[in-house]
Amino acid sequence: MKHKSLVVFLLAAFSGIIFPLSVHAATESEVRISKGVSIGPVDVSNMTMKEARSALKEYITKFAGNQVTITIDGEENQKTAFELGYRWQNQEVLTQAVGIGKTGNVIKRFKDKEDLSKKKKVLDLNLNWNDTLLTKGLDEMLSPYEKEAEEPRLNYSSSGFSVKEGSQGESVDLEATIQEIKNLTGSDWDGSAISLVATTKVTEPKHTAEELSCVSDKLGSYTTYFSTYSSSYNRNKNIENGANILGDITLYPGESLNVLEELDPWTEDNGWYEAGTFENGQVSTGLGGGICQVTTTLYNALLLAELQIDTRYNHSMTITYAPLAMDAAVAEGSKNLVFTNNLDYPIYIESLYSSSGSITYNIYGKETRDKNRSIKYVSETIDTVEPTDNITVDSSKDASYREVVTKGYTGYTAKLWKYVYIDGVEQSKELVNTSKYIMTQNEVVVGEDSEKETKDSEQEETTKKSSKKKNKSDKDKESDSEENSEEETTLAEKSSEE
Repeated sequence: MKHKSLVVFLLAAFSGIIFPLSVHAATESEVRISKGVSIGPVDVSNMTMKEARSALKEYITKFAGNQVTITIDGEENQKTAFELGYRWQNQEVLTQAVGIGKTGNVIKRFKDKEDLSKKKKVLDLNLNWNDTLLTKGLDEMLSPYEKEAEEPRLNYSSSGFSVKEGSQGESVDLEATIQEIKNLTGSDWDGSAISLVATTKVTEPKHTAEELSCVSDKLGSYTTYFSTYSSSYNRNKNIENGANILGDITLYPGESLNVLEELDPWTEDNGWYEAGTFENGQVSTGLGGGICQVTTTLYNALLLAELQIDTRYNHSMTITYAPLAMDAAVAEGSKNLVFTNNLDYPIYIESLYSSSGSITYNIYGKETRDKNRSIKYVSETIDTVEPTDNITVDSSKDASYREVVTKGYTGYTAKLWKYVYIDGVEQSKELVNTSKYIMTQNEVVVGEDSEKETKDSEQEETTKKSSKKKNKSDKDKESDSEENSEEETTLAEKSSEE
């Protein structure tokens, strides 16, 4: 008898250990919640977990599905509470509900059932706002109504500078608006729709008109020229459009200007025309062709004003309107010009487009450089690669035929140096940039037999050059060795200084 009682006890105790596993495995569709269990106001007695979840979702929809109406600038904006992040925060309560009276040892299960027979067990239903989703949802809804404060700006005309006053802006106080929503949806919220007015605050301009009063001096100026032939009409319209966009700009100390961001989008609606461009080492056409003359002119004016250049690229091939290493190319997604006003005072950028064939950039500010100080920029070519011929044979032409269909570009490597002088005496020499321009081949069409003649001619010329070089080398060997040694030393020292 004692043995039988022990077996029963052990089985009961053992079942208390393994039963939770079977409950967990069968919870969704088989195990039913004990009678007398509620989650929030929802009675889930005798329901499976799946049925309880469905009942709770139906109840929650009453809250999450209702409209939240927010008024700003006299306009109403609506989203459901769910869209703004109102969520059921403790879905694990379902597992807790299923386990009441069915988990733990025999004593615990018995006690749970006894308690339920005397008093209902009400588990918390946590409905609340997800702060991240609420902030994001309100920002998407209300940010279009925000208005940035407008900073004072300079205008320049023949009569001099004038100041356009700034204006206040308005921003949404998200923190205050969120708190108001939470106040309206507290513990006593019955799930009805809610309405409120967004909390906003005035934003002031960061700068004052007085700060601009010091701008009067021309710090840097540069002009480039272009063709006025009718064939250049589209290119010239792009230069004019670029000058309009990248002109009449006030830049405060510490502010940067990203040229590509200013010029975007590259569309006809934004004033861009189809014109010649460089693309992957080839001459092509595209919207905005010619804009690089604008950015190059601006770049040189910035150099003379000694402003901070953050990003600058040279062209892939040479251009004619500025010296080597003094150009600034822009290309969507790959090349840009970015600069910062690193001075202690505001600057004003003026662009002047002339239909007679020129564009000028003037940089104005407050001159703080010594009057006896001057600067100069010098372009130095350090390597040259002449175009080679890419020959195409035309069997319909005779042997004497030869036509250069497309003239190639000479390749260069160049350096730009900045010299600083005091009273005309050089004080420093600084490398500004090193620019490399690729060589492109001449596209040449020849007659059927002339290709061989061309190659023979090139081989003969190479042989002659080799012979001349050898004769010159032999002659040099006969010269005085000490004189040669002295000359080589002088050249080495000069190279080292440069």
